[in-house]
This record gives sequence, structure tokens and C-alpha cells, in this order.
Amino acid sequence: MGKIDIGFFRVDYVPKDNKSLSDNKILLTTFSTEFELEDGDTYVDVKEGFKEEFESEIGSVGFLIPKSYDIKTEDYDFYDTYSIIRFNVIFPVSKEHPDAGSYAPFSLAIYKKKNEDTVTISFPSITNWTKDLGITDKEALKEIKKTQTMIQGIIEELTE
Repeated sequence: MGKIDIGFFRVDYVPKDNKSLSDNKILLTTFSTEFELEDGDTYVDVKEGFKEEFESEIGSVGFLIPKSYDIKTEDYDFYDTYSIIRFNVIFPVSKEHPDAGSYAPFSLAIYKKKNEDTVTISFPSITNWTKDLGITDKEALKEIKKTQTMIQGIIEELTE
């Protein structure tokens, strides 16, 4: 069992295969960028523009955002979370692993601390499902990898 610090929360984590955490396992996929402000824009304005582009990009490849939250906190210019799901991945996985429902939708956070320039975007790596759930089905593994690659590629493109 290991401890994972994910911002506001500390979580005890035990992989399904009962092995200890692997040093090469990437629990979170994280990106950092800086938002450039135009005349009169605020960081929230730029974040809203990013959100629109992000939702458009992921929607065009089969992702849905059933819910998003704007968490109000005085330590951040913004802290938003998005619940994201891609049925093409959760259906093949849940056939053999109904407990995969605990991963769907997965959450993505985007935040910027006050008085800092960096915007952070992170989500629990979808490829963790493989080890966490002991997945061996080739179709499910293919969709898990594809989903991780797709969301990662979209964020990389938007944060360049």
C-alpha cells in the first residue's frame, strides 16, 4: 500500500494485484503551461477559452463531460474539475471488470494558484486501470492505451 498526495486529498492506494507500487507507474498525468493575458483579460477569461477548445477537441473524438465544477477557493485564481468519460473504453473494460465503473467518469483538474504563473492540468493516468483491475483482455487494453494517448495528445496540443 502506498500514499498518494493529489492536491487537497491524500489517498491510500492498493493495486488489485496486491503488489507494491511500481516506481515506473505514472499515477497522474500532469501538464504545466502559462496563460498569456490579452488586454483586459483575466486568467478566468483565458481559462474559459481553454475550456471551450478542450471540450470541442475531446468531444470530437468521443469523450463526454457530464459534469464540471468550479471550486471557489481564495488560494487559487481558478480551480476547476471535469468529469470525463469515453464509453468506447469503459464498456469493453467493464465486461470483465464491472468494478471499472469506479473509474468512470475520471476527473481532470485545471488550476492556477494566485501569484504564480503556472497553470496545472492533471488527471489520474488511465493506464493505471490495467494494473489496478488486473486487466489482460487485449481489446480492453487497446482502448485503455488509446484513451490515455488521445486525452494526453489533446492536452499537449492545447498547452503548446
